[in-house]
Amino acid sequence: MDKGRVLSICHRHRLLRANNLLTRYSILPAMLLDRILSIKILEGSFTTDTFNTFMEGLLNVMQPYPAKNSVIVLDNCQIHKDPALVEMIEEW
Repeated sequence: MDKGRVLSICHRHRLLRANNLLTRYSILPAMLLDRILSIKILEGSFTTDTFNTFMEGLLNVMQPYPAKNSVIVLDNCQIHKDPALVEMIEEW
């Protein structure tokens, strides 16, 4: 498999303790098999708007299929089903 073809996007949550307070950070990497193509870290959780903004920036570095960086894999998370996101990807 070509290392540049598969792009995986996953959400991770980490709780960091500082001064006995817990802060949640969300990490959203867009990963190829051999590197991270894009990453967003924010305090709190991703919303549909913050995820769509991330995807808009990611699509700027993507290429048409079957070139490298041309496949996006999303799971069944609710924010991945936003009609505006689906339209953005289809128009890309």
